[in-house]
Amino acid sequence: MTVDEFAVVLRDPKTTVTEEGFYPHLKPRGYWARLERRNQRYWYSVSGTLDRASPTDVADAITSPRSRIDRSEPYNRGRGFEATVRLGSHSYMLGHGNKRPEDSN
Repeated sequence: MTVDEFAVVLRDPKTTVTEEGFYPHLKPRGYWARLERRNQRYWYSVSGTLDRASPTDVADAITSPRSRIDRSEPYNRGRGFEATVRLGSHSYMLGHGNKRPEDSN
């Protein structure tokens, strides 16, 4: 998977947000969301925001010509994907796998 492919998933109307919230312990706060599409799990977080970041907002940010991909790589022997994309004062952490993030430990 690539950052551009992750953006396609975020823009797909069949992708549903299953959980979302804010990180209360961070200052400034950050936002996170977990999503599902075709029995696959995806998640993202946005640093330094007090606002909800919709999947489309995140897709637009991570594909912006002004964004910078700091890291993009497979994990879990190729069965997952994670990336960090920077745009302005925000970092976008992206993940994909067939398990929920807390199940991957």
